[in-house]
Amino acid sequence: HPSSVRVRTDRGTVIVPVPSNGNPVPVQVPAGNTASITVSTAAVRGSGLGYLGLSEVHVPGLSVTRTLDTTEAPGSPVIALQGDQTARRSCYQLLTQFLCASTVGQAGEVTGIDRTLHLTGGGSYRLFASAVPRPGKALNAVLDQGTGVEVEASSTDVDSPVARPGTVLDGDLGTGWRAAAGDLDPTLTITYPTRQTISGLRLQVQTSLAASRARAVNVDSPDGSRSGTLDQNGHLRFAPLVTNRLTVHLKDVVPATSLDPYTLNGSLLPVGVSELTLDGARKPSTPSFIVTIPCNAGPVIRVGDQLLSTTVRTDRATLQQEGRLTLTVCDPSKVGSSAVGSGAVDVNTVDVGDGTRVLAPASNIFRPVALTLRPQVGDALANPAQPATPITLSQWGATSRRVAVPARDAASLLEVHENTNPGWVATLAGHRLQSVQVDGWQQGWVVPAGAAGTVSLEFQPDRTFRAGLLAGGAALALLLLLLVLPGTSVAQPVAARRPGRVTLVSLAVGLALVGGWVAVAFCVLATLLLAGQGRLSGLRAALASACLLVAGLLLADHPWPQAGYAGRSALPQVLCLAAVVLVWSAMLTALPSLPSFLRLPNRRSFRRSAGRSTST
Repeated sequence: HPSSVRVRTDRGTVIVPVPSNGNPVPVQVPAGNTASITVSTAAVRGSGLGYLGLSEVHVPGLSVTRTLDTTEAPGSPVIALQGDQTARRSCYQLLTQFLCASTVGQAGEVTGIDRTLHLTGGGSYRLFASAVPRPGKALNAVLDQGTGVEVEASSTDVDSPVARPGTVLDGDLGTGWRAAAGDLDPTLTITYPTRQTISGLRLQVQTSLAASRARAVNVDSPDGSRSGTLDQNGHLRFAPLVTNRLTVHLKDVVPATSLDPYTLNGSLLPVGVSELTLDGARKPSTPSFIVTIPCNAGPVIRVGDQLLSTTVRTDRATLQQEGRLTLTVCDPSKVGSSAVGSGAVDVNTVDVGDGTRVLAPASNIFRPVALTLRPQVGDALANPAQPATPITLSQWGATSRRVAVPARDAASLLEVHENTNPGWVATLAGHRLQSVQVDGWQQGWVVPAGAAGTVSLEFQPDRTFRAGLLAGGAALALLLLLLVLPGTSVAQPVAARRPGRVTLVSLAVGLALVGGWVAVAFCVLATLLLAGQGRLSGLRAALASACLLVAGLLLADHPWPQAGYAGRSALPQVLCLAAVVLVWSAMLTALPSLPSFLRLPNRRSFRRSAGRSTST
């Protein structure tokens, strides 16, 4: 680990010691403007290899953003921009209950959408946008608004609206709160707007809530304290306590364990509560079913130099379950209004050209996940920012796919998370679908409104590729047939140019560069065994043909682009290399002379040496 780091700017360099406890390191760099800041290791602790890791670099007054340049698109196409798709919720609904696990959730990219468009055309576009709720205190406050009670917790294990502290007073056993692992004093604090007379409490822990259970509580308030052990129903009665604020400490926890099905490792579960009932206190009010986020609280979208405020109107269940929501662009004259009917319009028009930057940063409540810019003329999508609809895959191959799409009241966008490729063609009921480039790189098609059907996706260049394979196979069969059929004419000798030694050496060097030591070994072996042996030409041709035939069969059995493509394995490559070396060795026989150790005596020389000499 580094014991000091070097920080260099255009104005100078400073060396700063780094403590071993991992605390932040303040750096005072030379004053003045700089175009870059470089951090490198100046000295290390101990010996051997190490590394430099930076968790965060903070420069006061500097806000760093990163835009993604989309690929160039001609004309005025439908522009579909997608946010990060790696985010994953921590809680999922099973019938009337929510199952949560802290290891399941994944935050993903929380910054929002930042893209720079490159269009050869441009013009006026209409904006559609959608977002998902962003778990946190701001979202919890929106969901708890109107209940008349405020609930806080010492910690929270799962960052999800359905597991927020306020769910312990929502009257729903399917939701619940859990303290974070390692919380030594898990507490729930309840605050009322007026003083309440509380004479007891009851803790309920549903079996679906993966949590340990408390058997005793300590109740603290500005007006007194109470404590005791819960009965078998989780109930505790105590002397009336008149207060508007009390803190419940969960004590004497009965530990519960969980088993990871993948690693088979067990772990202790934190304490949790599905429902908390306070005897004598008024019940929380039922908040309105519809939640309206005013324009000054929704994400602000920027397209070029235009700023667009947004509002959200949705039901409480969708907001609590982190469902996908439609962002409505507000009328600039009504920003801050909470009335959707008078404070917002359905769409707003923006000007888009080459180099236009589109920004949709996350707010403290919502994270934009999709933006669609639709040209004013010739647009195909009625509402491209509508929530995603699940589809059924009936066939999903490398070059041919079938996707079942449900009935649609409006045109929809079919997305495939792969690089866009003009070779892919989508058809529905025999009609070719319009291709759309999603987020500047992904493949997509516009599916018009209509009844349920099956979209066929075909990679058309594959037909030419397969036709070429068939033509090559037919040519090979014809060649083999010509080799087998007897000749009908006498071959006439034709003077041919013999390859020189320089040519053969150059070919051998090329083989060595391509095939490495395997090619070198094959060349040496072929030279020693086959060079200069004209009578072995038939064997050489048969071996070369056999090598190519076996390699071809392996490639045909595992063709590209399958996962087990045979071309990536060693055997087909070695067989093809051996065939090329055999062809190269045949050229050695055409040399005018070879070293004597490469020329073996033929049968005639043996017969002459075996006879009696005629000389005297």
